[in-house]
Amino acid sequence: MDGHDWHRRFEETLNQLPVMVCEMDRNLRVTYVNEAGYRMTGYTEDDFRSGLYLHNMIPESDWGRAFDNLGRLLEGHSVGIREYRLIHQDGSIGEYQMNSAPIRENGVVVGVRTCLIDMRETHRMTDELEAREEQFRHIFHRSPVAFGLFDAAGAAMEMNEAFRRIIALEDGAPLRLENIIDASWSTGEGRWKGTTLKGEVRRGGTGGPILEWTLTSLSPREDTLLLQLTDVTAQREEEARNAALIASLQRDYHSLHRFADLTSRSPAMQRIFQMLPPLAETDTTVLITGESGTGKERIARAIHAESRRSSGPFIAVNCSALPESLLESELFGYRAGAFTDAKRDKSGKFALARGGVLLLDEIGDMPVAMQAKLLRVLQERRYEPLGGTVSVESDVRILAATHRDLSELVARGMFREDLYYRLNVVHIALPPLRERRGDIPDLCEHFISQFNRRFQKKVSGISSAAAALLAARHFPGNIRELENALEHAFVFCQSETIEPGDLPGEAGLRSSPVAVGDISRFATLEDLEGAFLETIIADCGGSITAAANRLGVHRTTVFRRLRRRGSRCSNATR
Repeated sequence: MDGHDWHRRFEETLNQLPVMVCEMDRNLRVTYVNEAGYRMTGYTEDDFRSGLYLHNMIPESDWGRAFDNLGRLLEGHSVGIREYRLIHQDGSIGEYQMNSAPIRENGVVVGVRTCLIDMRETHRMTDELEAREEQFRHIFHRSPVAFGLFDAAGAAMEMNEAFRRIIALEDGAPLRLENIIDASWSTGEGRWKGTTLKGEVRRGGTGGPILEWTLTSLSPREDTLLLQLTDVTAQREEEARNAALIASLQRDYHSLHRFADLTSRSPAMQRIFQMLPPLAETDTTVLITGESGTGKERIARAIHAESRRSSGPFIAVNCSALPESLLESELFGYRAGAFTDAKRDKSGKFALARGGVLLLDEIGDMPVAMQAKLLRVLQERRYEPLGGTVSVESDVRILAATHRDLSELVARGMFREDLYYRLNVVHIALPPLRERRGDIPDLCEHFISQFNRRFQKKVSGISSAAAALLAARHFPGNIRELENALEHAFVFCQSETIEPGDLPGEAGLRSSPVAVGDISRFATLEDLEGAFLETIIADCGGSITAAANRLGVHRTTVFRRLRRRGSRCSNATR
């Protein structure tokens, strides 16, 4: 690079600087000014070329000090940074910081070169900094978060009002870090040994507030420490209450679903109840079948509540509620990017039920393609999330439920035979309510107690007339339909007993072929019950055994009820 190019590039650099750079000869005539000088003073290149001297730009009142310093510069001395005022082209006066040095040629001082910084920008930045500092101090002292500043030796430097309030510090009282927290920090070499410490401390003994604290270094030299205190007493009390509530709900859950709460007069249900305890002790797959509303999920939850997996989750998924494309991701989850909307990983039901029980409800409606994938999981105890490449272990007990006849679906090619046998290790077939009518009074009593708590009512029971209506119904919706009928009655019941008018009409309850005639002629519930038994026996051709099977009770129960009333059925047979 020749001298011309070097000089051009140097001048370009000077013109890009945000400060004014100028040169003067020994007579203090300005010989060079960069672009910033033109912008700051308002003078043009022509003004300087016409012969502009420094004394033309300095107010007369400042000449003495200015020329004294400039004289020393021309003698070859250094004067350091000075502040001067300059007269701008429009007559206004600006304040500048000036840093000057002699210009030498062959060891002889031929002029002065100086750099000038506009003090207006410095003042603006100082004012802005002071305003921000004031704003910070306001936030610091008014913040609801408690902050305290300490030096590396642990001595308090500054605290806000929240900090003083939490530690109950009186004005003027000395404070050190070790008086507040028990932290692993050191004063060795005047530096704190650490970056961030966290902990918890109780102030004022066991009954005092619980403080959560964080100690952080504010500088690389670790000579300023910020201590943040948070009173978490209410939070810890809330957490304790929530923990107690969860424990209570868990106890209620196990109480609600325990075997002791499953009662029935039906011999078929009694046999099922006898199966449950040994089933709870194993992880055997159970297939629960029965019409809708017979209580399949209730049986599944009871098995879970009494099993060794009771502390784990109980997850139920309805296999008929989702299309095949969604059912797979619902069961097995998916990885981010598996499909267009998969922005992040999502856990499936198998993952959510880990350590617990997964109920596959309405398994008979599962698509055949999904049946094959489910069979593989049952056999290998592993599955792959949608879009995943690594299989995941399945620590889940499988219970399945359906209202459909799976053996018939297998014969029709709608359900995989190998999956059927895999699920049907133990089969629980729940009878419909019409085959266990003897349970209707107990179920009514159970639901009345339940709805009294929910609706804040005091219904004592159900009238004989209303009971007769319920006893004569077919109940295609089984126990769920009975429950819905009684809930409907609670909404409209205005007395202490449920009356026929409180029950839903034909839309909610459909009659069976059994009829007891005009119920107004019965004075008591026992009279109604006796008439109902006689009607059932007559409808069964006089067979007490057939009537007992139809009612879901033992034949001796029918005999006992008839003897208690003194009823005689002329056409009754054993």
